[in-house]
Amino acid sequence: MKLSTVLLVVGLIILVASVVFFAAAPLFLVTVKPVEVWEAKSGDIYKERVFRVAGWEMDYWIAPYVGPFVGKDSKDFVVKGTVEEIRGRAFNFYIFSPSYYELWKAKLPYKTYVEVKGVTRHSFEFRPSKDDYHTLRFVVENQYPAPPILMPEDLVFRLSATWSGKRKA
Repeated sequence: MKLSTVLLVVGLIILVASVVFFAAAPLFLVTVKPVEVWEAKSGDIYKERVFRVAGWEMDYWIAPYVGPFVGKDSKDFVVKGTVEEIRGRAFNFYIFSPSYYELWKAKLPYKTYVEVKGVTRHSFEFRPSKDDYHTLRFVVENQYPAPPILMPEDLVFRLSATWSGKRKA
């Protein structure tokens, strides 16, 4: 065989191998997607905070401060805590979104994140919607309110609550 024929055959083999390699190369490439990095955050809403509700008041709501954690780049938000009447008197406890709080006050159908009745102490944990992160209504309801003339005993309760979740780093 002539040298030119050998070189032609070798050249064709290299050309065909190159075409096959470049045509099949995308099948072997791995596409790497960027990984989202989420950092865990937490904080206090109330830290062993004591509140006094006048014995004649029917309900008392407290607006919490959740802080700068909230936003569209947050997830897995959880609120945990405890509420207790210091002297052991029974009360009702609710945690609402603002709109459901208004429905509850109007004695219309409502939903709650937390609802317990006739307790002296209660531990809670729930996942609020993103819309409600910073607008939750913590409500203590006196089961037995009396007119102010009768000088009823006040409710004195301690509330602790924390939030935790993840935020894009």
